[in-house]
Amino acid sequence: MSIRADAPTRTDEASLGDLFIGILNFYLKQGRWVLLIALLCTAPIVFWVANNPIYQLTALLDTPTLSLDKWRQIEPILPDKALIQNTLEKSLAGSDEAERQRLASRFSNPEFWKNSVRYRSALRRDDIQDAPSANLQKASTLGLELSIRASSDDQSKRLQQLMISQIREAMVLEGARSLINDWQNLIIDKRPELQVQLFDKQVDIQLNRSRIEDMQQLLSQYPELRQIERNTLVSVQGGGGRYLSPLAQIVALESTISEDNSLIKKTEYELERLGFYEQVISNIDESLQPIHSGHDLAQQLITRANQLQQANASSLAATEVSSDVLNQVQSLLSKPQLLQLKATTDLPATPITLRRPLIVGAGIFALVFFASSVLLALYQLIRRQALPLGAK
Repeated sequence: MSIRADAPTRTDEASLGDLFIGILNFYLKQGRWVLLIALLCTAPIVFWVANNPIYQLTALLDTPTLSLDKWRQIEPILPDKALIQNTLEKSLAGSDEAERQRLASRFSNPEFWKNSVRYRSALRRDDIQDAPSANLQKASTLGLELSIRASSDDQSKRLQQLMISQIREAMVLEGARSLINDWQNLIIDKRPELQVQLFDKQVDIQLNRSRIEDMQQLLSQYPELRQIERNTLVSVQGGGGRYLSPLAQIVALESTISEDNSLIKKTEYELERLGFYEQVISNIDESLQPIHSGHDLAQQLITRANQLQQANASSLAATEVSSDVLNQVQSLLSKPQLLQLKATTDLPATPITLRRPLIVGAGIFALVFFASSVLLALYQLIRRQALPLGAK
């Protein structure tokens, strides 16, 4: 005997038609409240957006001497708080403190500079595809592309000038630090090598003088050896003059000593130069204020170079070091002044997408309409379940 089970019937599931009718009935009863809530929430936001537009302007900053490698070193310095504070104090001396704090907070965010300043190379993507061997690092530059968001032309121009000033200050500060690091590395790398070279030459001179004394004693014992040969001795290194007469060896050794003395003087001169470089850069950060700019650091280098020249007026090495420091610092200060906008343009007529009233209003209205509908439906459902069974 087989038993046939009937298929279970589901009477608690609503069809799509029933669901649509339920939603329609909900909006027929509560739609005016949902619509009113959405309009009340949307209207003030749209009004505020319409009265506070933000436009995006793109400008190209001409930087003929700036390479990509150098920009990679300058870019991390831009959000430096001390540098920002110094720049704003110079550029906005008479402005409101609240505005300076707002700009300082904006400039100290690394993402601001990452999104607002981009290096533009003269080498395009199509050029790389056409010529795969093209070197991006050696390509010339079109400049720095500034992407600025502002609500008015005045604000845009002021922000442009502040950003350019900050970039210039960062260039000077990075350049001054690079000079100091280069001189420090020069001292660290060259001084031990020169000291060893100086010691070796001094030892060679002592040994050669000892050999000269031996040859002189030999001549005093054998006067007949004073006969000078016609052979010309080029070098006595490696025993080259071993079989010459004592007098010829003395002449050759004296010539070698003279050459070594010249090398010693040159080595001592190089060591003296390194010592003067060390005087210029020694503890230079401690002599400045905690908050200082690249110009302050460059001016301190100039001051120390002038003091070095005045204190060692008779020293040729001091004159050379002082002149080298002054020339490099002056070149460092002049390069940022080459940064200029290639063209001055006005703000576009259309604000950015997030500040267009129609788009923002439509988005806010849809969001509030949907959220209020869901919340109101949940409220009614919870309230219905909370009522007694006979009251439903």
